[in-house]
Amino acid sequence: MNCRITGNILFVLFFFSVGLNQAVAQYDYTSSKNKEYILKYPVSSVLGDIRTNSLGVSLGLEMVQKNGWSFTQEVGYIFKKPGEKVYKEGNSNDRLNGIRLTSELRKYLFSQNLNPSNGLFLSTEWDNKLTRASYSMEGQHNYTNAYRSSLTLNVGGKVFWNSDKSGRITLELMLGGGVECIVDDPDSYTSEEKLFFPTETFYPWMNLDFKIGYTIGSR
Repeated sequence: MNCRITGNILFVLFFFSVGLNQAVAQYDYTSSKNKEYILKYPVSSVLGDIRTNSLGVSLGLEMVQKNGWSFTQEVGYIFKKPGEKVYKEGNSNDRLNGIRLTSELRKYLFSQNLNPSNGLFLSTEWDNKLTRASYSMEGQHNYTNAYRSSLTLNVGGKVFWNSDKSGRITLELMLGGGVECIVDDPDSYTSEEKLFFPTETFYPWMNLDFKIGYTIGSR
């Protein structure tokens, strides 16, 4: 499958989900006025990405409506992990730096577990990474830019640190699968280097996320 076509599919699916979220919110006007705000720290980003041999740090904000829909936006920074790559098609760069933007649309399944929100949920997550890397080839030092995008469907659970929900700290685990598209900037490579570095690749992708949350308020 062509990676650019896949990227367009990911784009359309994501904004279809966002549109569905907005439609539900407008249908229940009173629910849209009652929201929770939860800071999120994705612990899994610190553990790293084995495909690109990179680590990262991120911080996000989840906005939960009373009807059980929520939207989360995370912003992070990624960098090269020491050691050898795991996948042969993975990162072999000398250095790698970039930014990570992750958007998630979520629905908590049981109304009795809302306000505050917890329990089982389903979600769609769109993850985007923009990176700039340096690598050595035949004694020359070169740079390349790349864009990675993945779309996953997930199931997860969210619990409070205190079982009676008296505290503000939450823990959540999410597992899912989907597709990932990687596009390298073709202008970053010479014609000879393009023989060794594919500019478009497409993979199935598994998503495993563990996050710590802190409820900062509601209105």
